[in-house]
Amino acid sequence: MSLTLYHSFLCPRCRYARRLLAELLSEGAMHTLREIDVTKQPARIWGDRIRMIPTLRYGTASLSGLFITRAALTTFLRQHNLLKSGR
Repeated sequence: MSLTLYHSFLCPRCRYARRLLAELLSEGAMHTLREIDVTKQPARIWGDRIRMIPTLRYGTASLSGLFITRAALTTFLRQHNLLKSGR
């Protein structure tokens, strides 16, 4: 399965989520991150049923919101065993 971040380069909330993910993933992620810019692939996001950005998806599980916190990202990544233990 793939860890995917749907975002827009115009969205400040997306830039914040990308920065947090980069920090968390650099600390020992078990998977790599695939990024999809919604402004470049609008048909794809509609087909993937993405209705809000930023959205992080792993398999069928999604995390999205107006403001995604470090705690929420960490919890999501841990729930899916995407971070090494102790992080």
